Amino acid sequence: MRPRRIAALVSVAGALAACSGGSTPAKGRAALSAAQILAQSRQAMSAAPTLDVVGDLFVSGTTVGANLRLSATAATGTLNINGGKFLVRSDGRYHYLCGSRAAYIALGATTAAQLSRAGRWVVSGVAGQSSAFAFDKPRLLEVAFSLPGPARKAGTTTFAGRSALVLKVHQGGATTELDVAATGPPLLLRIADSQNSLRFNTSDRQLIVRTPSGRCHPPASTSQ
Repeated sequence: MRPRRIAALVSVAGALAACSGGSTPAKGRAALSAAQILAQSRQAMSAAPTLDVVGDLFVSGTTVGANLRLSATAATGTLNINGGKFLVRSDGRYHYLCGSRAAYIALGATTAAQLSRAGRWVVSGVAGQSSAFAFDKPRLLEVAFSLPGPARKAGTTTFAGRSALVLKVHQGGATTELDVAATGPPLLLRIADSQNSLRFNTSDRQLIVRTPSGRCHPPASTSQ
């Protein structure tokens, strides 16, 4: 995945042991082709009701810290941009942001109208449409698995205490590495390149997000 593709997760920005997504038994997974492993991983990730995404993205010269929980129609979590921390929510219809004055200044706000959004929930996009802050699990997985070239197997590793199969994609001098669980469901554990790194986890818990409105309690920002 090229840096611009992994960064697109911000713009759009498992299956449990009992839910393998129809995968090959783990002991035979290493014998599969890279394409087959990716296909099984995407199926398992799609089957999970909830997806947690944590990591850093390099977007337009800025590192964005993401800590998100996503379902097919809802999202909750935080984004840290230039030291400005925002709460994010999606109720399946709209995407919302909550940030402090310092957070909006860090984001580049300068006018009174822009800064008046501080401390209030504001609509940042329409669900299902492209916007600066749009989040849903299907779109994120679409981007994550839309690789710029064919993947190849590159051995094994241990990530977060779990044995993983390493897949690599080389394109234009850049390398993207994907770690897929070697045992249990074939979950995508991590995807990274030279500037970006995202970690994934899945849950069988349903994510329910109430529509936010009015004033909010923005998280503290490190930016002044």
